[in-house]
Amino acid sequence: MAEINTLEMVDSEAERILTSSDIPDLESPSSPDTNINFSTLSGAHLSKRFRDEVRQYHAHLKIWQRPSLLVACAIVVLYCFSEMIFVTPMISLTLNKVCEGLKKDTGSDTCDKNQVQTTLSNITSVKMMISSFIGLIAAGKIGPLSDRFGRSKIFVYMGVVNLVSNAVSAFAVSSYVDTHIYLIVFAGCISSLGGGTFALAANINSYITDIIEPEDRTASMSTVTSIMHAVVGLSPLISSFLIKLNNGNDMVSIYCSLISISLFTLLCIFMIKESRHPDAMQMSRNTHRKRLESMVSTHSIRLSGSHTFTSRSYQYVRYRIEQILEIFSPLKELWLSPTISGSLVPRYNVLLLISLDSLVIFSTMALMPALILFTTYEYRWKSVEIGYFISFSGLCNAVVLCAVSWLLSRWLNSKYSKVNHSVDRVDITTLQIGCVFLFLGTGVLLAYSTTSKGIICYVIIKSVSAIMTPTLQSTIVKYYGTNTGQVFGGVALLHSMGMLFSPAIMLKIYGSTVSKRPETFLFLPFLVCIVAFVLTFFLRVIYINDPIMKEAEDEDSQLDSSTTGIP
Repeated sequence: MAEINTLEMVDSEAERILTSSDIPDLESPSSPDTNINFSTLSGAHLSKRFRDEVRQYHAHLKIWQRPSLLVACAIVVLYCFSEMIFVTPMISLTLNKVCEGLKKDTGSDTCDKNQVQTTLSNITSVKMMISSFIGLIAAGKIGPLSDRFGRSKIFVYMGVVNLVSNAVSAFAVSSYVDTHIYLIVFAGCISSLGGGTFALAANINSYITDIIEPEDRTASMSTVTSIMHAVVGLSPLISSFLIKLNNGNDMVSIYCSLISISLFTLLCIFMIKESRHPDAMQMSRNTHRKRLESMVSTHSIRLSGSHTFTSRSYQYVRYRIEQILEIFSPLKELWLSPTISGSLVPRYNVLLLISLDSLVIFSTMALMPALILFTTYEYRWKSVEIGYFISFSGLCNAVVLCAVSWLLSRWLNSKYSKVNHSVDRVDITTLQIGCVFLFLGTGVLLAYSTTSKGIICYVIIKSVSAIMTPTLQSTIVKYYGTNTGQVFGGVALLHSMGMLFSPAIMLKIYGSTVSKRPETFLFLPFLVCIVAFVLTFFLRVIYINDPIMKEAEDEDSQLDSSTTGIP
């Protein structure tokens, strides 16, 4: 198959590719304007050309400016350090603020521990539901925006939002104001305007796919994820050290968080260069513009056929609803079209991978708010102990991703062939191993929940499941070409939808059973682990001699001939 990236294109030819209706729309696998249904390899050709040209364009820059894995790691370090050094003191400060408010309400010198736990559980539950809803909207917009305007601009936006959020949150629990529950909730929801951690991960993954070859993406995403977990592990330790050094003053860590996120924002404004090719951004803008024009045209046709006030009002409301539902447009990218022969294997594989990704998030991230409250109740942990716990968990994950993941990958690659266009046996086996360890870790925590040794064993065993996240992300993107922002945006949108309810459900279960059997909420992720493991057996590998691949090769040959003029 001919490689598009090996050909030099003059400006007129590039413009023809960007505007011609004869060229398949690479931004939409399910576009009705193209006969190419299995667009992975077609998009991969153009994606490779874009990566090569971006490298050439930035070759003269210093290593810390050039789009690279090093820059991605630096971005992650600053952002995650700001987030995690902020979390543990905020838990302690919020507990104190709630207790202070309860004392004033009851006129007592002490506050009931169970009442504080229940109140804080309700605050956290409401805050997470509102944040997840706002993050749902933001995640649906940020992915497509990063495709149209670039990854670096999205990083700047996230930095500004997080800076404002941290500042307002710190003010809400400070001594300058009385206890206002609604202010605490409002302050905690501001950060969700940036899409949250899911949007950051999506933009980082898009950044990596812009500059890293498909066969190296799993390793690159594992590296970035390991750095992320290492920072998550070290930040609370640094926070605890700073708090102890300043006689228990939690605000010191808050100030460090504000400095870190300010530095992140400034670096993204003045130092970080764009990783997405200008032509790719223009293609995304053209696709978006055509979609909006199509919506306006359809609305005008409907209005012209409406002759009564009621029917015209109905069409107007319908149009506004369609505009609102554009938030969910990235989800269309996750619904792959059938192949020419009608095969739905690629679609089913992607849907299974996305389901697995969501279940992993549910069993790990969605569990944490209730689990942290559980430790403050069952083990009497304060901010320092919580910091140690988060640090230990993050460092265990980092060790797994740096060492265990690398050794496992080498062993599996020696047994199975690597496939760059589909989920392969290496991916499936990795996911199955991760599910088993996640199941075992949760089971140990359930069996030994009354002792802190149980939760330490849980962290150690569960950390092996960290290999699943980069594997899932890099495997999903195998099925797509240049529209990675939309793809990862769609995944982030689904995660946000899940986080809208799942942490609140577990917090509600915890709040209802804390006085009787506080570990009850752990049964839910325990069952989810079993479901995730079963789903891995339904994934199908598409080998190079598969009829589906033959169809894709024929389509690629037609695309190459139409774009290059070479038969």
